[in-house]
Amino acid sequence: MSSSFLAAASSRATDTPIATAAPPLPVISEAAGSSVSHAAASQSAAGSSASHAAAGSSASHAAAGSSASHAAASQSAAGSSASHAKAGSSSGGAGGPDGPGGPDDDPNDLSAALWDLSTTTTSILDIYGNTWTLYAGALIVTVMPAGANPLSLGADGPKSAPTPEPPVAIACDFGGYTWALCASPGKPGRRLYRLDPRGPGYSDDGMARREAPGDAPLGCVGTYQGDAKSHLTWQLVELPEEPLRLEQPRQGDHVIVALERKEYPFSLEREVAVGADGTVRLTMPRSEPVKDPYLRCGWVRLPGVLPCANHDIAAAVVGDHIYVVGGALWWRGFPAKAHMFDELWRIDARADRDSVDAWQVVAKTPAPIAFAGIAAGPDGKVYVFGGCRAHNGVPNDRSDESQLWVYDPRGTSRAFVAGPRLGTARQECAGATLGGRVYAFGWSRTVESIAPGEAAWRTEEAECPVVMGGGGGMAGQFNGCVLDGVAYFAGPFGLLGFSPETGWDATLPPSPSKGACPLVAAHDGEVWVISGFFHDPAPGKMCELVTKAYSFDPASKLWTKRPDLPSCEAWGAGASVGGTLFAIGGSKFSRDARTFCFDNRVFALTTRHVEEKKEPWWSVVLQPSKWKLPRLECVQKRKQRGC
Repeated sequence: MSSSFLAAASSRATDTPIATAAPPLPVISEAAGSSVSHAAASQSAAGSSASHAAAGSSASHAAAGSSASHAAASQSAAGSSASHAKAGSSSGGAGGPDGPGGPDDDPNDLSAALWDLSTTTTSILDIYGNTWTLYAGALIVTVMPAGANPLSLGADGPKSAPTPEPPVAIACDFGGYTWALCASPGKPGRRLYRLDPRGPGYSDDGMARREAPGDAPLGCVGTYQGDAKSHLTWQLVELPEEPLRLEQPRQGDHVIVALERKEYPFSLEREVAVGADGTVRLTMPRSEPVKDPYLRCGWVRLPGVLPCANHDIAAAVVGDHIYVVGGALWWRGFPAKAHMFDELWRIDARADRDSVDAWQVVAKTPAPIAFAGIAAGPDGKVYVFGGCRAHNGVPNDRSDESQLWVYDPRGTSRAFVAGPRLGTARQECAGATLGGRVYAFGWSRTVESIAPGEAAWRTEEAECPVVMGGGGGMAGQFNGCVLDGVAYFAGPFGLLGFSPETGWDATLPPSPSKGACPLVAAHDGEVWVISGFFHDPAPGKMCELVTKAYSFDPASKLWTKRPDLPSCEAWGAGASVGGTLFAIGGSKFSRDARTFCFDNRVFALTTRHVEEKKEPWWSVVLQPSKWKLPRLECVQKRKQRGC
């Protein structure tokens, strides 16, 4: 998995993203597997026409003559959606109690379901990079696979994902599942279905090996997709009460479902988070005592996500821009399969942090790469070196690489330039910029450095006390950052420091968590170590990940507990820009998926302390609105403080 590293340079990046055309509305074709028949409707593959029997209305939809944009600018994360109301078609009659063509209050009335379908187009990006769409007026869900040709009518183009019943709403969770809320004419109520997009690949059941692990240190690190045709079959999810609404995940990993609990003489509604097996998890917020400004603000999930879930990634900061390069995962596309990236992504951490299309591809590496070291050089360029490539498409069968690629954000070519190769190939590599030189660490005790314009890497005299990396006999996967001219590295071995003047410092106290490959960044004058991976051979504890976060003060040599990351992540990237700490991507073990799941979310923590205005106790009593909306007021106050 990954050892990502952050190094900062003060120069401002001026690169521009690689332009991508917005694809049109997918044409549902036989080649894309589009034909589907519901009790309420039938659609032909090429024309995508739908006939609705409810309320005596009909609608014909010619997909080939329509267009829609599925660019990242109109989508949020797996778990976020872009809804476009009033698409222009109508269903359910000329009028109704809720306005022209509107639905009744009865959720079992098919006209209510058709009203949802005829007025809303919803597009959602899942963690595999696929875009799922429920089109206005259509009774079918389509999927635009990651990397697909939106204009193709063949196997490399858009596909349909026929649901067992006409869909009313769709959602994607962060465990990798796609969900559909469906309703049929003449059949009361609505039903919830889920689809697992993971396609044929590894068959190792990670959960079974987690509960009864073998001798291999990473024995449970295998993908699991169940039936090889699981990506073609929607599974009915049994719930204790009738589902009314389906929504995207909020702070957690799971979709939100509104359930109706019928208790005479009233019908009550409750919102719950639902796991893949239908397990209900109540969405009750946890209240923690306010102890310091970090806990007061807390982490927030940003609207802009990586275009696809990713781990084994690295990050560097140039000016206000964060760069993330390469990475690997077991599933991408539909059906999802193993993939290694060759993209260099960039986000303007100040200007675009709240934009849904914040991440842009600005360059392509000469070859796919993961675990690569990355550093912002003293010349303002991005240095990418070492790492690994996959053999025969097998994610964990990797090579040791020694290349150097250099990218100039201010250049016009937007291409990497090859530089001198490392003296030692380093599969898991970290980089740092110290004293005008770029340093390479990991996979060996040796340390190498190079300055802009030099023809070869220089081997440094000071060797690392341990071999940082996840290979056999090594000290464990790691991550690091640079603070005040010193490079710090955290992993199972503890905390190490390195400076060109004094060499290595192995006397630093370890992080209380000591996880492998945590997210690490220099932030607010301290070294932050977040989450991490643990190998514990005891049954039930293998491949544990934690949300714990701590910061280290080099002056006092003390660790301080910081707010937990909202999600267990490791092998992601950490970065800090303008007083905001960013946690980017990563991977976690999912009991729902019975294996590791990769993440495309970006979390931010703003550590700005502002004294709150004290209000008299009676203000709550005399203002009834505060009885109902305490959480809303907290959100508003956080926004005012810039959290």
